[in-house]
Amino acid sequence: MSTQRRRRLGGIWKWFRWRALALVFVFVCALVAFSIGAQPSARPDIAGEPMLARVYYAMSLFVLGGTDLGVPLKGSTFAVSLAWFSYFAAPAITATALVEAIVRVLTPELWRLYRLRGHFVVFGADQLTTLYLRRLRRQHPHVPVVVVESRTAHAEIDTLREAHGAHVAMGDVTDADFLATLHLERAARVALLSDDDFSNLDAAAKILSLVPELSKRIMVHVSDLRMASVLEGTAVSRHAEVFNTHQIAACHLVETRIVEHFERTDPLDCVVLAGFGRFGQTVLKELQEKEAGRFDTVVILDRMAERRAAEFDEQVGFAGDYQRHCIEGDLGDPRLWQRAAAHFDQREPLVVVGAGDDPENLRTALWVAQRFERASVVVRCYQLSAFAEDVAHNGRIYGFGVSELVSQSMPEHWFSP
Repeated sequence: MSTQRRRRLGGIWKWFRWRALALVFVFVCALVAFSIGAQPSARPDIAGEPMLARVYYAMSLFVLGGTDLGVPLKGSTFAVSLAWFSYFAAPAITATALVEAIVRVLTPELWRLYRLRGHFVVFGADQLTTLYLRRLRRQHPHVPVVVVESRTAHAEIDTLREAHGAHVAMGDVTDADFLATLHLERAARVALLSDDDFSNLDAAAKILSLVPELSKRIMVHVSDLRMASVLEGTAVSRHAEVFNTHQIAACHLVETRIVEHFERTDPLDCVVLAGFGRFGQTVLKELQEKEAGRFDTVVILDRMAERRAAEFDEQVGFAGDYQRHCIEGDLGDPRLWQRAAAHFDQREPLVVVGAGDDPENLRTALWVAQRFERASVVVRCYQLSAFAEDVAHNGRIYGFGVSELVSQSMPEHWFSP
């Protein structure tokens, strides 16, 4: 039986248990009232009838319209009061059950959302959401989770439902009316983990304005360095936790493998950044801030090396006394590496392969390790496959998975209900 099915059955049983207790309580009240002297106007001798008949009359109160018992007019004050309570409570239970059944059939997702309390709301159904839910379920297997996604055909939706027991709500996270249906005022935490930085930030701003009590309980993923750099002083930066997965991975890489390389080689090193997207730019930012003076040459290899270098200079800024060389081309083109090798100066260059495509990264890392025997090669993968781990066993190739680093670096309080 799937995790989601077990949770659904558990919720149904809990709902049935409390409804059954209420029904039994009202039934007993009616039966006791009829047995101790409450006399309905149409059946004044009901107390003298057989027990089976009194059970039948007590049960008939739950039928909308009931039977023609009349109203309780005679008997002790307690018996009449108990009968009147049963007369009103029994049809009320039946009516609410009928209304709930109609709502469940017509709008099942809205009904599930309406009943949630202390739930986690996660925006986006991408890889980062899977990482977050995997760790959340290890610590809190039964906490309610709502995943919001705008793309109905997203490949991960079924996995999130079946593997992680999440309710999936389709809608626009920047729409205030849709946000109201998620009952954020009752939510434990909100995690904005989609790949769209602007949508994450826009949703965070709206949520903070609608539900200010969620302050410090909202996590916002921002992958763009430029976007992250302009958040200082905004309400989102003050009341939400903004993080960047590239920075998590880059920080780990610099503090471990790159520092080890710097300590093992000559005082001044050559760093080759093969791929200068968000990850490569974040690695250089970390190097400038934490390891300035340990390298004198940086070679940037990318299909749009000049443009991305200009973006980095505008967003972060090149800092430090080192030579910078931008070479444009495909990472699989040997001519690109021939031009890059001209800047190695017979040293042991550190080559960080961090393009956006894992297979391309692995192919490039293997080729570079074979072509340049003195080079130390670091290859980034989102998740280390068996082949990637096999490649990493090569003495000069170091592979690491971003997904595991990000999962391990998430603070414990992100998972506290």
